[in-house]
Amino acid sequence: MKVTVEQLPRRQVVLNIEAEQPEVDRAKEHAYNHVSQRVRIPGFRKGKVPKAMLARYIGEAAIMEEAVNHLIPEVTQKAIQEQSLEAIGVPQVALEGVEPSIKWKATVDLTPKVDLAGYKDIRLTPEPVEVTEEQIVKVLEDIRFQNTPWEPADRPSRMGDMVTLDMSAESEGKPMGSDKAVQYRLVEGAQAPILGFAEEVAGMKAGETKDFSIAVPESDVRKSMAGKTVSFRVTVLDVKGKTLPAFDDEFAKGVGDGYDSMQALRDFVTNRLKENAEREAKEKLKEKALDEVVAKAAFDFSPNITQREAEEMFKEQTDRLQRSKIGLDEYLKSIGKSQEALIEEMKPMAEERIKRSLALAELIKQEKVDVIEDEIDQELSGLITSGGEQNIKQFERIFDNENGRRSIQRTLQQRKVLDRLVEIATQQAPA
Repeated sequence: MKVTVEQLPRRQVVLNIEAEQPEVDRAKEHAYNHVSQRVRIPGFRKGKVPKAMLARYIGEAAIMEEAVNHLIPEVTQKAIQEQSLEAIGVPQVALEGVEPSIKWKATVDLTPKVDLAGYKDIRLTPEPVEVTEEQIVKVLEDIRFQNTPWEPADRPSRMGDMVTLDMSAESEGKPMGSDKAVQYRLVEGAQAPILGFAEEVAGMKAGETKDFSIAVPESDVRKSMAGKTVSFRVTVLDVKGKTLPAFDDEFAKGVGDGYDSMQALRDFVTNRLKENAEREAKEKLKEKALDEVVAKAAFDFSPNITQREAEEMFKEQTDRLQRSKIGLDEYLKSIGKSQEALIEEMKPMAEERIKRSLALAELIKQEKVDVIEDEIDQELSGLITSGGEQNIKQFERIFDNENGRRSIQRTLQQRKVLDRLVEIATQQAPA
């Protein structure tokens, strides 16, 4: 083969390739053999049809097409190796001609380049962690509410109550659905089923029926309902409330496995809030440190990598929509965009994801972060246990294999290198 190389910006090269006659002859021989196994010609067994007969039967063009389809990937890969190119992905090929020789262009993406110069000079100051009285009281109130049983309430319902409802809804004369004996918690500002529904039900007693209508704002994300008026008929079957106990030692003894005093419960809540706040603060610091690394770094990678990442992001969004029972066409119509336009819109975020991934990989390389098998085993055991007994087999199938262990290894390396980066940025360890 004959090869010339054109350098393109953003880590791409074009290989101009011309196959030599021996290569073409081998490809045509392969094509004859391959096609003869698929084509049935009366009077001949499969694979035993003379070449001249086969060419007349299906045409020289079909033989040449088969030869080209076999030749181009094989010779392109050979050219990449001979040129010592650090290629990634599948080259984009454009056939330029088959007569008098087979010629084509192959656009090859090269491995990205990353320069993290200066990352050890990043300096960050951890923000002080503070637990407020308001946070402590909120958690204690939540604990009290969860540990207090519902009791029948012979009074008008109010916010915070649990009511049992029969309900039906219609809009523009068309039924929208109905439910029987559904339990509904009255929460001010609740969005389900529609903003304002809880406020309409509050004040109703057991046995009472009420008809009311709610105008749905034009901005509602449920486009099928936006701008419409929904009419409800609601019957309250029962009302339940909670009589909340005082915050005292007796209450604390009934929480979980029991606490000796209200102060002991309060101390536990305070410490748990502080631990959570410290963990969140450290995660934010990791993100901030990585942001600084990415901002200082220089990246060079093919636009095709960005395209593929944007397409992957689009697939992730499609999967989320599917889980929410929203069709792709319905969603695209609601936002007034085509699939192509949405993928194009995702490209800036795709580039950011690529840069963060490349920066992490380069940090792992430069900091020589490694993970031993025992660490992978420990993480794997934790993942399997966290899934519950009913999911053990499923988690083992997902993670306890070569690909799963490699994924866990990457996760652990990233976790370690981000911890190391925070140490460097806060000067807690020698850089």
